[in-house]
Amino acid sequence: MQAWTKPLANALAIALALLLLGTLLLVSSGTSDGVQRSLDQQLVGLRELGSAMQSEVVTADGLQLDASDRFVTLSLEFDASRKRSINLMTELLPESKGTLEGTRQVALWLFNSLDSDARSLASEDLLRGEFDRLSVEGQTLLKDVQAFSASHAAYLAHRESLADSGRQVVSDLRQRGQEAAADVVFAGVQQALERIRRTTEDDTSLVTNVARRIRDVSGPNEKMRVELVGLSQQIDAMVPLHLEVQQQLDRVARSEFVNVTESVRSLVINNYLYALKDTGDARVLLNIYTLLMLINLVFFGFGLARSHAVLNRSHTILEERVKERTHELETAYEDLKESQVQLVQAEKMSSLGQLVAGVVHEINTPLLYVLNNTQMTHEAMADLERGLGTVKKLVSCLNEEPPASENQIGELLTSLRETMDVADLEEGIEEVLALTTDSTEGLNDIDALVKSLKDFSRLDRATYDRFDVREGLEKTLLITKNLLKYGIDVEKNFEEVPEILCAPSRVNQVFINLITNAAQAMDGKGKLQLSTRVNDSGQVVVGVRDTGCGIAADHLEKVLDPFFTTKPVGEGTGLGLSIVRKIMDEHGGKLEISSKVDAGTQITLTFPIEGIKQDGKPASSSDDVEAA
Repeated sequence: MQAWTKPLANALAIALALLLLGTLLLVSSGTSDGVQRSLDQQLVGLRELGSAMQSEVVTADGLQLDASDRFVTLSLEFDASRKRSINLMTELLPESKGTLEGTRQVALWLFNSLDSDARSLASEDLLRGEFDRLSVEGQTLLKDVQAFSASHAAYLAHRESLADSGRQVVSDLRQRGQEAAADVVFAGVQQALERIRRTTEDDTSLVTNVARRIRDVSGPNEKMRVELVGLSQQIDAMVPLHLEVQQQLDRVARSEFVNVTESVRSLVINNYLYALKDTGDARVLLNIYTLLMLINLVFFGFGLARSHAVLNRSHTILEERVKERTHELETAYEDLKESQVQLVQAEKMSSLGQLVAGVVHEINTPLLYVLNNTQMTHEAMADLERGLGTVKKLVSCLNEEPPASENQIGELLTSLRETMDVADLEEGIEEVLALTTDSTEGLNDIDALVKSLKDFSRLDRATYDRFDVREGLEKTLLITKNLLKYGIDVEKNFEEVPEILCAPSRVNQVFINLITNAAQAMDGKGKLQLSTRVNDSGQVVVGVRDTGCGIAADHLEKVLDPFFTTKPVGEGTGLGLSIVRKIMDEHGGKLEISSKVDAGTQITLTFPIEGIKQDGKPASSSDDVEAA
């Protein structure tokens, strides 16, 4: 029971310690303090701008001043400040919180749940509701101020027009000697201007009476009469303008924007102080936590120091054991490498033996009939020599000094006529010529095969040289003729290609490995297609396609791995394609394989024309011809 309870208790203690540390770190790293301060400043400025607009409205109405420019400036400042406040509030209360912020909110809840006297935090819903109310009040105040500005400007313009019209009418009356009428009009206009400011919606009779008195003034002519009527109508029109201005003034004065702004600011300040208190308390606790951790570290440090001596004593023993094991591993590794080399070498010798056996067979056939022809030629020459014996005696007699007698020469000629058959002589000569021709062809076949072997090995050339891949394929086909001549059709599609810079013997290894694999895959019957071309990138491409058994899809990714083979046990080690890939990598080339079971395999080799030399050194020749 105790064996697992102690680790569990330790794990639980560590988890609680980490939870406490994470909570303190999250709480102490307040992320919205700056936003809250900026929002508080914006709210102060917004409140002052709202108060300023209300004051300007009252002042403009009381002093009868046109403050349109001032209203425009205040409106722009107010709207910009309101938008900044909205942005800050959106940043403070985003619609969706990130993982870190959500985790921090949980940490704040855990931290404050331990303190029953913690300051009450305004909820986000309350803040959003108050701020929405502030936004509505702000838009309403801005519209009311703009409406007041327009109405007040129209009222003042009409008032100025009324004063100008009154002065004009008074001046015209005085010029016509109507002093009494002029005094009545002047007094009426002044009374109208004064009484309009005090007119309410419930009592407009004072202004109406003044307008009627002016309209009742008798003019000296019809023109003056029309002017007096127009003047009274202007006075009547001033009343609704003034009442509209008063209504808008009342709406601005009754606006709750300043109070709502102060309420929102109070909530923001409350949350700000709440966050400051949490952050301060968390930092104090974090310092205490750090101090306790340091004490624990010192305690464990002493424990580690005591354990260090034990570790030092065991260190030497462990080091010696490690050295012994390392030596054993190195020995095993060397043995493994040696075994691998021996396996590759054995497979090379086996494959080389198969290749040599095929080449010997190809040489043995012409060699046998050359030997046979030589023996037959020898026998034919013996017959000719017997038939020409009398001719030799006749020639000797003719060359003697003194010359032989006519009787002796006659006897020899008679004997020659009796012993020599001209038809047999001609037949013997034709037979010798035919045998000689056949022997020459056989010897030429042997010579071509030997030269192909010599060219294939490239032992008499530099390691890197210009090489025609078509010539290499032709030589390879000649060497592997024994594998292909019993039912495999070879189709060659050789386009003109430039010579490549490569190690010819290594590239020949690639060709013979691929052709041997293809022959084995077709089991002696099928079609082998060889092609050469130049691709769009200017590289030489060699294609080797067979109609053999193909490779399964799940084996395509493994066929290039060393020692992987699909052949039965004892028929291959799986090194052929691995060697091909290695040689292609040495030359900076590319090897591609596509295959389908029972449909055949297509292998594409891509060679750069200029090749790759490895530090100017000859390529390794440790891997010889081997069929996977």
